[in-house]
Amino acid sequence: MTTVPPKSEVPAPKTEAKRRASVLALKLSEIAEGLDERLEDPSAVLELLVSALAKGEAPYEAWEKLHRAAVRHDKVSDLAMAYEQAAADKRIKLLTGEQQVFIYLSAAQFFQSQLGDTDGAIAYAE
Repeated sequence: MTTVPPKSEVPAPKTEAKRRASVLALKLSEIAEGLDERLEDPSAVLELLVSALAKGEAPYEAWEKLHRAAVRHDKVSDLAMAYEQAAADKRIKLLTGEQQVFIYLSAAQFFQSQLGDTDGAIAYAE
């Protein structure tokens, strides 16, 4: 006969969503730290940031680091193309309004401050 341990001794089950969220947060943290040293694929980093935002993470500091890294590592045009692709992605329309606004305003800020493209910045801001 087996006995069931008291509830206080039973570890709380980890849900798959919690594990995925913690893995995403860890990966996001690693990527953000790595941006100080290198930026090989701005598109992949932007994709990770959008995914993190969609899953409820708030990668605001990482977003700023991505913009600075693009300038430092001469990847401004690559990041601009990545923003254009991300903005056209149908998946963006599935995000909450707040998440969409953050992505478009980040793009607008990048286009204005790093590219000096006022028209592009206005298009994203609208």
